[in-house]
Amino acid sequence: MTGFPGWAHYGASQAGQLGFLKTAAMELARYNTTIDAVMPGNIYTEGLEDLGEDYLATMAASIPLKRLGHLADIGNAALVFASDEAASITGQKIVVDGGQILPDIARGHRRDLRGFRFLAYVRALTIGASPTRART
Repeated sequence: MTGFPGWAHYGASQAGQLGFLKTAAMELARYNTTIDAVMPGNIYTEGLEDLGEDYLATMAASIPLKRLGHLADIGNAALVFASDEAASITGQKIVVDGGQILPDIARGHRRDLRGFRFLAYVRALTIGASPTRART
């Protein structure tokens, strides 16, 4: 998804997993089998409790939604892929990170942000959210 200095090994493994996802989706589609991925960002788990409130607040501050995700967020994303409504979705990923990768996208592709804003507006209308909120 995005690179970090000193984390080349992680980026390489992530790229390998995404390559596997795409290839498996192509190979298994003929058997009517879909292959998708849920990619979590910073998720609040028991393992983070010992890091302290200050550390957790710093982590949350780096996320556009200003909060860590929860395990239920990951489960809900998986339910989307498992639903009958997603029967034609394969080889895709849902990033559940509270928008954490969005600043990286904005830095690299400022000219494309109008399209992202439009898609957010259309999505808000589709799910019944306030279009005004989606455009901000």
